Amino acid sequence: MKLSTLSALLTVCLFGTLLIGCSDSSSKVGEGITISVKTTEFAPADSFFTDYEFVILETTEDAILQDGSMFRTSDKYIVAYSGDRGFNVFSREGKHIVYFTNKGEGPGETSDVTDYYIKGDEIICLSQTRPELLVYNAQNGAFIRDIPVPDSYYYVRELGEGIMALSPLYSNYSKWNVDIFNTERQEILARYLPYDPLCSLLYDGFNFFAGQGDECVFGAIPFDNKLYRISANGCETLFRYEFDTPEQIEGFDVKTSRISDYADIYRLKRVVKWLGRYCEMPSGARYQHFDLFGDSGVNPFLCKFDGKTSKSQTLRIGAQLFDNFPYLTSAPFELKDGYYICAKNAETLLDKEDDTFTKLGLTEDDNPVIFFYKLKN
Repeated sequence: MKLSTLSALLTVCLFGTLLIGCSDSSSKVGEGITISVKTTEFAPADSFFTDYEFVILETTEDAILQDGSMFRTSDKYIVAYSGDRGFNVFSREGKHIVYFTNKGEGPGETSDVTDYYIKGDEIICLSQTRPELLVYNAQNGAFIRDIPVPDSYYYVRELGEGIMALSPLYSNYSKWNVDIFNTERQEILARYLPYDPLCSLLYDGFNFFAGQGDECVFGAIPFDNKLYRISANGCETLFRYEFDTPEQIEGFDVKTSRISDYADIYRLKRVVKWLGRYCEMPSGARYQHFDLFGDSGVNPFLCKFDGKTSKSQTLRIGAQLFDNFPYLTSAPFELKDGYYICAKNAETLLDKEDDTFTKLGLTEDDNPVIFFYKLKN
C-alpha cells in the first residue's frame, strides 16, 4: 500500500525530528590492529577445519530452487529465497516445510527482497522498495506483521531486541553506511561511516554486514580493507588487513572517496575489492573470507588469525581439492556458529564426485546440497 503525499511528508518530518541528537562515531573509528595476509603461501586445510557434514535439500514439486538463491540458516531451518520463486523453508535436516511467495503490492508483499534473517520461527525480510521489514511464519509462510523503518535500505541485522542495524548500500541519500534503529521507539540512535551520496552502486555478492557478534555486527566497505565493529554504542575499526597482492588499492578514504570511481580504476586489477564473511570462535580464533581474482578466475580465500598479532594463515579454496574435505570448492554464504557454510549445485557435485551422492539418490535436477565445515577452535 503506498503512502499518500501528506503521510509521506509527515513521515519525513517525524524522522527528521528524531535524528536530532543522534550520535556520529565516524571520527572515532581509528585504524585497528593490522593483520598481514598472504595470498601466495597457503596452510593445509586441516589447520582450518576439523570435519564437515552436508544436508541434501529435498526436491518436491513446490521446492525447486533456482541458481543464485539467497540462503540463510539457523539451528532449526535452512531457507532459500529467489526473486522469481520466493521462499522455500527446509528443516535443518533438509526436509521441505513450506513454499511461499510474497511478491506483490499488497499488505505483506513486495517486489523484491534484498536481505533477510531467521529468528526463532520467524523470517524477517527487508525490501528496498518499501520502508518496512516484513515478518513471516517459517512454519506456514503466513504474514505476521510489518516493522516500519525510516528509509530505503539494502541490508539488515538485529543487534538486540528491537534494535536493528540497517545499511542502504549507497541506494539512498542518508549519506551513512549504517543506521542503528530502535523499532519500538521508531528512533534512529546513531549513524556511522559516511559516504558520498552520489555513489549509487550495487555489487553482486557483496553484503556490508560481514558477520554477527554479541549485540554487535561486523561491517566492511568496498576498497577499504577494514573490518568494523558496530553496536548501538559506537563504531570502531577492529582490523585493517594488508594483503600481499602485487597490485594495491591506494588512497581510499571512507569519508571522501567515491566507491564508483574505485570500481572503474580497479575493475580488472588483482586486488581484494571487498571483504567477505567474518566470524569469531570461543577460543579467540578469527576467520575472514575474501575473494581474489587470479589466473584461474575468482577464488575464495580464508584467513585465520588470533587478533592479537599481525600474523595469519591463509587457505585458498577452489583451485585445488583437499583430501579430507573433497567438496570444499565454494565461497561461504555464511560464516556462522563455528561453521563455514556453502551450497553446491547437484549437477556439479555429480559431475566431480566418486559415487557418494549417486548412492544417496541425488540427481542432476535436484536442489543444491548445503555443506557445513566445522571451523577449528
